[in-house]
Amino acid sequence: MYVKKNKFNFLFSVFLVFIILINFNSCKSKVNNSIIIQSSDIEYYPANFELLNLPENRIEIIRFHHTEECDDCFIIGNAFLSILKKEYSELCQKGIITYRAVNSELLSNKSLCEKYESLEEDLVLNTVINNKDNLSHLHDLWLLTKDLEKLNSKIKELLDKELQNIVE
Repeated sequence: MYVKKNKFNFLFSVFLVFIILINFNSCKSKVNNSIIIQSSDIEYYPANFELLNLPENRIEIIRFHHTEECDDCFIIGNAFLSILKKEYSELCQKGIITYRAVNSELLSNKSLCEKYESLEEDLVLNTVINNKDNLSHLHDLWLLTKDLEKLNSKIKELLDKELQNIVE
């Protein structure tokens, strides 16, 4: 009887730890009204990113996500792309600002995850000055996904501030 009770307690404890760990994932999708997007390897903006002769001073935005993107990742990605296309398009075409959405689950992208010090879901702003990386992890933007006006305002504020830092 004692052995059965201990075995039950152990299994129950393992189950609870498992449930708790699942709930601490920072990027959750909701069961109802979920937006889960199957994504590709890497998405670039501008699309010709790999062909650009990137300037020594530039801003790189790198969004790391899972194969199945959650609501918040999708919202942040769309907000950045919308703002970049509407307000910073010329700078993007010159390579002064670039955006990448990187699937962090793929082995082929592990070197990017290491370079930008990202594990899973993450948003990295890299202000490159004289070809030297200056990384900032923008975890606070996830707190703004329920208020698009504040999210968009914060994104513009971040970009404008970093643009001032790279002006030659």
